[in-house]
Amino acid sequence: KRAGRGFSLAELKEAGIAPGFTIQLSMPEDAILRQLNQLVQEQLQAVGLTVELVPVAQSEWYSRVVEQKINFTPMRWTQRPDPDGLLSILFHSTGYANSTKYDNPKVDSLLEQAAGTFDQAKRKALYDEAQAIILDDLPYVPIYFSVEYAAMQNDVMGFEWTPDQVPRFYNVWKK
Repeated sequence: KRAGRGFSLAELKEAGIAPGFTIQLSMPEDAILRQLNQLVQEQLQAVGLTVELVPVAQSEWYSRVVEQKINFTPMRWTQRPDPDGLLSILFHSTGYANSTKYDNPKVDSLLEQAAGTFDQAKRKALYDEAQAIILDDLPYVPIYFSVEYAAMQNDVMGFEWTPDQVPRFYNVWKK
C-alpha cells in the first residue's frame, strides 16, 4: 500500500514508466498554471522522465478532460462548506466531475452513507474513512492549495467571499 506517499521509481518502472519515458502534460493557457507545469516538468526530469508541455485553449480544456482526451493535467477544485459537495462529484463512480473515472465501491458506499445521515459525528467518520481510501488510491495527485484574494473599490457593496471561493454577484451593488 502507498498510504498516500506517492510512487517509488521501482513502482513506476513496473507500471511501464521508466527513465526516458515521455508524457504529455496538457494545460489551459494560464500564466500561473504554466509556471506550475514547468515546475512539475523540472521535478519529473530530475528522475529521468520527459514531460512535454501541451497548451490547450481554455475553452476546450475541461471538456477534453471530461472526455478523457487529456489524462495528465493540473486540476483546480475549491473547498465546499459540506464535504459531500466536492467528494461525491469528484470521487463517487457516478460523480458528474469524476474525470479520472475513479471507481471504488467502498468509497461510493461511504459517500452515500455520509450524505444520507444528519448525525454530524457519523458523517465526519464516514467522510474521513472515504478520504483515507481516496488518498491511498490516489486518483489525483494533490500538489498545492491556493489562497484566494479579492480586491474591490470602497463603493462596491454586498460582496461576500464564500467558503467554496466561487464569487457570487447577485447581492453586489455599487453605491
